[in-house]
Amino acid sequence: MPGHVSLAYVVKHHFQLHSQILDRLPAGVQAVDEAREPWEGILCGREGLALIDLKAFGKTFKTLVIRWYRMGSGKFEVVGYLA
Repeated sequence: MPGHVSLAYVVKHHFQLHSQILDRLPAGVQAVDEAREPWEGILCGREGLALIDLKAFGKTFKTLVIRWYRMGSGKFEVVGYLA
């Protein structure tokens, strides 16, 4: 996995986390919840921040940080990075 991954999007009205961010994770890397089960959830609201653990080879090793903000145009700016 690269040492630095940065994702930034501007999308209309809503964004699909799985199709635009999580599906771009390298093979073998999985987003998980607190119980280490596959992550499922809805990110909603005008703005927000989500921290999602990533697991590879059975170990949690990074956190995916996702921040979003709805601009005056109605489009969302979405930024994600690994911490």
